[in-house]
Amino acid sequence: MLRLDTTRLTPETVRFAKQNTRVAIKTVLAYCIKHRVNLFKVISLYNRLRKISARAYQMRTIDPVAIDGIIPLDALHRFAPLSRHVAEKIAEEHQKRHAFPDGARFEEVDVGTGRPAEWCTVPGSSTGKVFMYIHGGGWFTGSPRASRAFTAAVAAGANVRAFSPSYRFLPDHAHPAQIDDVTAAYKWLLASGVAARDVVVGGESAGAHLALLLLLRAKREGIGPPAGAVLMSPPADMTMSGPSIFPNMPSDPVLGTSGMGVLIQNLVFHAKTDPKDPGFSPILADLGGLPPMLVQVSSSESLYSDATRLVEKVKASGGEATLQEWGGVQHAFQMEIARGSKAAAEACAKVVEFVRQRLDA
Repeated sequence: MLRLDTTRLTPETVRFAKQNTRVAIKTVLAYCIKHRVNLFKVISLYNRLRKISARAYQMRTIDPVAIDGIIPLDALHRFAPLSRHVAEKIAEEHQKRHAFPDGARFEEVDVGTGRPAEWCTVPGSSTGKVFMYIHGGGWFTGSPRASRAFTAAVAAGANVRAFSPSYRFLPDHAHPAQIDDVTAAYKWLLASGVAARDVVVGGESAGAHLALLLLLRAKREGIGPPAGAVLMSPPADMTMSGPSIFPNMPSDPVLGTSGMGVLIQNLVFHAKTDPKDPGFSPILADLGGLPPMLVQVSSSESLYSDATRLVEKVKASGGEATLQEWGGVQHAFQMEIARGSKAAAEACAKVVEFVRQRLDA
């Protein structure tokens, strides 16, 4: 098995990883009992994912055929609801101990996609300035609710409203369903009276990928571009060929040692989406003419080189991109602001600064 190299991570990150594991085990047990799911099949699938991850690390390839790593699609369909439930419970446990900014309010809104979306407002926030936040979760989990601690912190810090839409998930809906929903939500926002120049788009992990695709879609379709973009741990190269992918797997408790990276690759494989398609793998697209970007990443995560290469290519294309990195923290560590993480608070403060600058808020 591929084991977590705790020597490359901060004590806080190691503690968070252990806490997440405990909550996940407790949640899986309760879910299996309530829904009469065979616990042994769940454990077997999880162990298989970890074994495949170990082979991928040893062979330095994510080709599911080469590493005998194809999980049956029906198993992924059964596993997806449990994964979503666990992700929501972990976020819920963190937010129980988190105090939202005074007066923060969350309101559901119908954007016409059939997927959840919500506003976050704080007292005194500018109604015309918006931080549009796209949640992560590997394109198969996550929600606006699970991201509330971060969106509320940015809304309060930048004195803006936060708008958080969701999108259809893998494996039920293949690409481009996700970016279609995000684009529809962005168009709804503009149609509601918010000017594109008064919007900063952001997201973490899969949400950062979709935020980047939204910039490309807006350029291609002539939609008013946002004033800027915040991309946290962006999966920019869906071929997974970046030089940090395999060396950093042992220090990546989210996408490396957990097996979730392999699970995501299986979802993409079964969706028959070409990872070399520039409409899916944004680093292969023409990145010229995009709004200024703030890119944040952990130097300990597998996607570190996706972030660094993205910034390099944007600059080479004549654009503006700023890279900010932290060492020893996990993939999408900004979400740990709900647990009082110092690194997450620092990163969030820099996001707030960027949003205020771009929106003159």
